[in-house]
Amino acid sequence: MTEKHFTLYHAISIMKGEKTKQQDQREYNKKSTSRYKQLIFMLSGIVIFVGIFLFYTLYLHAENSVAVYEDYFQIKGAYGVIVDFAEVSDVILIEKSMDEIGIPAGTSRVLTREILKGRFTSELHENTLLFVWRQAEPTIHIIRENDGGIFLSFADTEKTNALYLELLTKL
Repeated sequence: MTEKHFTLYHAISIMKGEKTKQQDQREYNKKSTSRYKQLIFMLSGIVIFVGIFLFYTLYLHAENSVAVYEDYFQIKGAYGVIVDFAEVSDVILIEKSMDEIGIPAGTSRVLTREILKGRFTSELHENTLLFVWRQAEPTIHIIRENDGGIFLSFADTEKTNALYLELLTKL
């Protein structure tokens, strides 16, 4: 091989080497971009899962609050409702827990060991709203003329009794 051929051969091999380096760099960039996308996808999934978990535990399992006004009362929180006193036909204090009364089948609900919230249906009570602690007694049963009943209880018995008396005074 002459020096001229050697130089040409050397130049071609250098160019091939640079092409190989460029190809290697592109493949490396593709792999790192792919890994970055996978990491972002996994982190997004974790954030979404944690968000749903926090919503479920903090919002849905929190005890509803009740605000009583002149013409209506409002149950605030998950499955909350505003009820006009004109549509309430009776308010009854049942000296039993919802477990003792009997839990109707749920249609749209949150059901845990402690709390029952949402819309329930049974043979006796169609379109019933529950905002109860399962084993807390007493339970307030609000009978509405058109929309079905509402069962309501708090973990604190005194709070349930106080709400019952307040609702009776408004009727």
